[in-house]
Amino acid sequence: MATAKMNFKIKIKAKGTIAVIIIIAFVLAAFLYFALAAPPTPSAPIDPAAAEYIGNKSTKKLHLPDCRYVSQISEKNVIYFTSKAEAESFDPCAVCDPK
Repeated sequence: MATAKMNFKIKIKAKGTIAVIIIIAFVLAAFLYFALAAPPTPSAPIDPAAAEYIGNKSTKKLHLPDCRYVSQISEKNVIYFTSKAEAESFDPCAVCDPK
């Protein structure tokens, strides 16, 4: 009796498509994370003279009130903080180094 040898080869043509879908999912997740993460805003307006820290909403940098870069912050991007805990999502300025 003759035996027949059968070879099955399955080509997966979707490898590139799956990679593109995964990349799109990561990009979308990152976009949603940053779009939905609102900058922290104090519950009540803070007197600028009482602020211990000044933040820049645009650059997400945190400054001391006497930092030379505070004068360069646009008025629409200025945010005042009375404690560093309120500004935890802001990075410290490399010049004035708020601690």
